[in-house]
Amino acid sequence: MSNVPHRLSPVTVRLRGQHSGGHLAVIEIVVSAGAAGPPLYVHPQHTECFYILDGELEVQVGEAVVTGSAGRFFFAPLGTAHTFANFSGRDARMLVLCTPAGFEAYFDQLAVGGSASPPAGYALAVGPHIRRSQCEAAIARDEGPAAIARSDPGRGETR
Repeated sequence: MSNVPHRLSPVTVRLRGQHSGGHLAVIEIVVSAGAAGPPLYVHPQHTECFYILDGELEVQVGEAVVTGSAGRFFFAPLGTAHTFANFSGRDARMLVLCTPAGFEAYFDQLAVGGSASPPAGYALAVGPHIRRSQCEAAIARDEGPAAIARSDPGRGETR
């Protein structure tokens, strides 16, 4: 298992596909304060989940943008656009779960501080980064966690 810190954000692969029969990869990431995160993307080959361990992140799953803090879980089914950002003033930690496994090779690149590019066909950018104004607009429209549950049962964010 990898435990090599990234120059900007520590990344640790906690469980690899080779240790789970290819079913699951678990990665712990520290998202630096002010980090824009990746652009909006989809995974055509795996489902991705985020569990916030510490701090606060803005997470977009589908059209919904939600501010999540420690204990919040987000589910992005295969083919569903999603991303995250850290607009807070402090670092945040989260677990990323990928099923089936295989995407952890991308996180290995991040862990050694290399130029990270996802394996071909594993992540497709479909939109821009989250903007702080999107988060403020979602709050103004009362599109917090309950709105995700109302609009898309079984997907998105759960508590």
